[in-house]
Amino acid sequence: MSKNKLVFLSSDSIAIPCLNSLRSGYDILVVTKSDKSQKRSNKKQANEFAIYCEDNNIPVIKIDKFTEDILSKLKNHSAEYAVCFSFGLIIPNSVLNLYPNKLLNVHPSKLPQYRGPSPIQEALLNGDTTTAISYMIMDSKMDEGDILKQITIDIKDTDTYTSLAQNIANISGENIANVLKNYMDGSIKAIPQKDNATYCKMIDKKNGEIDYNNTAKEIYNRYRAYYEWPKIYTYWNDKKLILTNIEYSDISNKELGEVFEIDKEIFIQLKEGSIKLNELQLEGKKNMPIKAFINGHKEFIGSNLISSQ
Repeated sequence: MSKNKLVFLSSDSIAIPCLNSLRSGYDILVVTKSDKSQKRSNKKQANEFAIYCEDNNIPVIKIDKFTEDILSKLKNHSAEYAVCFSFGLIIPNSVLNLYPNKLLNVHPSKLPQYRGPSPIQEALLNGDTTTAISYMIMDSKMDEGDILKQITIDIKDTDTYTSLAQNIANISGENIANVLKNYMDGSIKAIPQKDNATYCKMIDKKNGEIDYNNTAKEIYNRYRAYYEWPKIYTYWNDKKLILTNIEYSDISNKELGEVFEIDKEIFIQLKEGSIKLNELQLEGKKNMPIKAFINGHKEFIGSNLISSQ
């Protein structure tokens, strides 16, 4: 018995559980972003989602944009439905018209909250205690399509982008097959989004720099959001210092920006609290535990990172 055909658009490993949930029931053609040149070697590197598909013999088309040739390949696949999750390219009307009201998008936020490209990071930046996975019908406007299903997800205080994205990936994969099936058979209906939408923006490398006008909690949340990229950093002795593993602390009895030690633990004093340093990476060096860093840089304790900027 032949399988129903489906097109799956993604360029992010977060979508792998969704793809796996659909593989047994559908003949899938994947569309993903083209291999990217690496800065140092200039060699082409496929994204993790593309690598997974190639390793598992899933047909893949790699694109920079939707050309007439790509549209022809999509038409030849003859899929009635398509699924999109973290694709990374604008989907034009020429593609939407191939799947009228049948292109499902998976968006990791409580739509209409956090429309845009960085909803997971935005939830962490804002210290939210919950987020959601929204299964929606894609239209020509950014994340404004009607909602098929929305699943609320708790955010732990210790969640970083990595752990939260993995939880979202797993839960979205557990539900995608039923959502798609129920939409196909008409047992769930699309519901228009409510008003009061909020938006998030593309993340820039400079967003990782610590602003000492922010509170300790705000900086900790920035660390959680930018855990994978661009990471948070400050400067010490004219060198970039990446804070690769930190914790929030309510200790607050030193000068703003001062590095201090209490019970063999190292902290940076911030507004309304401090952050405890567990691991650091100094520019040009490897990431290391704080104790090893201090062994090689004893003058770090007592320095002021604001004056080092």
